[in-house]
Amino acid sequence: MHCLDCDYPLKKLRDNRCPECGRAFDSRDPTTFRPLAASERRREAIREIKGTLAACGILVLIGGVWLIADLFWINNSAFSCGCCYLWLALLGFMIGLWRVIRAWQGFYPGG
Repeated sequence: MHCLDCDYPLKKLRDNRCPECGRAFDSRDPTTFRPLAASERRREAIREIKGTLAACGILVLIGGVWLIADLFWINNSAFSCGCCYLWLALLGFMIGLWRVIRAWQGFYPGG
């Protein structure tokens, strides 16, 4: 959703007025703004999914380092670290799932 006059992105604004040029818009009336084209929605969805993969990868990497450190240097307790690693991987999966659902809803609004 972009401003008709200046093409400013109007998504997630608190006021129904463009901060760039001041033009009023109504988020329920598509004649007062320019909706995103399919290619723009696709790019936004891909950007969200890339961010998700990066976040999940970082969590898995941290968990893997934690597991190796616990197994070989800290206290050799594979069970406790395995549980921590499992929770970290689960957290990464849940964050990833949430972000992919958000990206999907942005690409296919209402569906």
